Amino acid sequence: MKSIFLLIVSLMTGTESLTEVNACWEGWVEITSKYPHEEKIYDKVQVVSPANTIQSNQTGKWEKSDQFYLYHDTVQKYLRLIIQPFKSKDCGTYSLKFGQTTPAEKREVKIVEKNYCTTINQTAYRAAKTSIRCNYSDLDQSKIKFICKADNYTCKEILTTQLSKRSKGKFSLTDISSGFDLSIRQVSLNDAGVYWCGVKEKDDSYRAGITKIQLKVKSKSFASSVFQ
Repeated sequence: MKSIFLLIVSLMTGTESLTEVNACWEGWVEITSKYPHEEKIYDKVQVVSPANTIQSNQTGKWEKSDQFYLYHDTVQKYLRLIIQPFKSKDCGTYSLKFGQTTPAEKREVKIVEKNYCTTINQTAYRAAKTSIRCNYSDLDQSKIKFICKADNYTCKEILTTQLSKRSKGKFSLTDISSGFDLSIRQVSLNDAGVYWCGVKEKDDSYRAGITKIQLKVKSKSFASSVFQ
């Protein structure tokens, strides 16, 4: 069992908003902050963490500093921060700062430890159909839920309860009382990997995983096929 974290977000200077989101220890948290003023282009952006300051020196490219990843987009005008893997020592207040004004135009994020989440190991078989279950606590039921597949330090969404469409390609989502099931038909070796059940804000200002699923894909043996 791993720790779950409470993410308390203060959106911009002078505006306070408290929002809860679950994220697993050794999992990831993703925060996206739009520019404070859309008419501006900020040459200098940085994140001040409890331990150090992470400076963005490039645009349109991911930059890594230890377990922190920054992406500064001057076209869509946002700054994205990923903390992965997330550890207890990463708890604290983070300031996403834009420009060099005094006082700085910023968004503050406070992350503190809370409760637990789980890791699940699951096996699927090639050419068959499999299902991944995402169960959510009562605290998370009112939030937007999604499932994604890990790709290095990012996690690419497959389907989300935010949209009315419940299928995409070989994937389909079925709502259940505790969350949802993700079905994968015609399983292939490419479907193996790490999946995350997560929660997020409507505007994608933050996302976080709460359950990790390690999916292995095997070929059925001739013997097991004969006796089924």
